[in-house]
Amino acid sequence: MSDRTTEQATSSGGNVPAARGQSAFEDRRQRIEALRAKKRRSERIRSTAFMLVILVGTGAFFAKPAYKWVDKKFNDPLDRSIASFGVPLGDAGCGKITQDKASGSQDHVQVGVRVDYAHVPPSSGKHYSNPVSFAATPFFTTKDNPPVENLVHNMEHGYSILWYDPEIKGGDLDEIEDLAKRLRDDAKYQQFIATPWDPTYGDFPSGKFIALTHWSAPDPKTGQGFGHRLFCERLSGQAVQDFMDKYPATDAPERNIR
Repeated sequence: MSDRTTEQATSSGGNVPAARGQSAFEDRRQRIEALRAKKRRSERIRSTAFMLVILVGTGAFFAKPAYKWVDKKFNDPLDRSIASFGVPLGDAGCGKITQDKASGSQDHVQVGVRVDYAHVPPSSGKHYSNPVSFAATPFFTTKDNPPVENLVHNMEHGYSILWYDPEIKGGDLDEIEDLAKRLRDDAKYQQFIATPWDPTYGDFPSGKFIALTHWSAPDPKTGQGFGHRLFCERLSGQAVQDFMDKYPATDAPERNIR
């Protein structure tokens, strides 16, 4: 064999191990890169899942306040008409207004003494010497409602009281609160308080969950005053407005006192 032939054979045979080694190296490199890419994908998935958990948790935390802010921004109760609260008058299931003979004007009892009233809820009667302050909220819940005896004194000053069944919850209760705020903001109707009724003083008529009361001034001729009660199945802003138009704050035994 010539030197040239030997050289070609040697050259060809010498490249085979080198090519195989290079191919194995490339295979290893590709497997490593594939593993790294898989790890990066896994890390991205975990990061994305973690961020979603954070976003969902944050959203849940801020969702209610955000909703309340938006709702107040676009549905501010002070911008609504009184009649828009609750249901229309025809759907409220209201009865007839009572004419209860009034008693108890300037008849104060010691704070803490429980008064047995002739009517449920009372539309007049003995009461504590201190009414609920006008500076206080016009809306109370079962967590902070004042004694009935305080509120009767408010009626003596011309307030109309909305007593609601303490079982009222959710959106229906929100409507009562918003109505109270709306009325307090109105000079004509501001002597108004909404508060839960205390059933230990007696029960509302069956099927009635809202009661309005007002204490009217004595008739100049007879000296007899009257209390008034209106029961409804549901809240109606129109019913409240009509009641307060019929019995305004100026019609009271002790008027012009907030």
